[in-house]
Amino acid sequence: MDCSLYNAAREGDVEFLKQFIQSDNHNSLLLHTNQENNIIHVAAKLGHISFIHGALQTSTFLASHKNSKGNTPLHVAARAGHIAVVKLLINDKRSRGMFRVDSIETPGTAVLREMEEGGSGIPKLWRMRNKAQSLALHEALRNGHEEVALCLWELDNENENEKVGVVTSAGESPLHLAAESR
Repeated sequence: MDCSLYNAAREGDVEFLKQFIQSDNHNSLLLHTNQENNIIHVAAKLGHISFIHGALQTSTFLASHKNSKGNTPLHVAARAGHIAVVKLLINDKRSRGMFRVDSIETPGTAVLREMEEGGSGIPKLWRMRNKAQSLALHEALRNGHEEVALCLWELDNENENEKVGVVTSAGESPLHLAAESR
């Protein structure tokens, strides 16, 4: 990832992002750090909602890109407790599996293309699991972010019994984590 773009994501510098997108380097938005974090992961950790919104306008699939630990930007935002970022990511129509990846081919999009070709579509961000089998809901609960956890819990009203039984590789269900954090 370009160092100046990384710094802009850390600082939430929307003006730099706009200039970067207009330059010939805008394909660099698709690059990531050594830990496979893209610019949305970086900005989500720090709660830079305007920066994330601008980046999503250009590269929609960045929201579902997983880093080396399998975390999406939603996992990162939920862990950090940034409710505004969580709401942006889950309310964005692209997070609901309503967009198609067309011609951009990077390591992070290959999985998305395969899922589309298989006919299953892109999974909803709040249902995506990381390598520890945690949902963003688990991350919010584990870190005591009640408002974020409630927001994520309410997304799948029809699947409440299923949510309770979603267990991480460490054997933690959302109900277990909620009880543990009181």
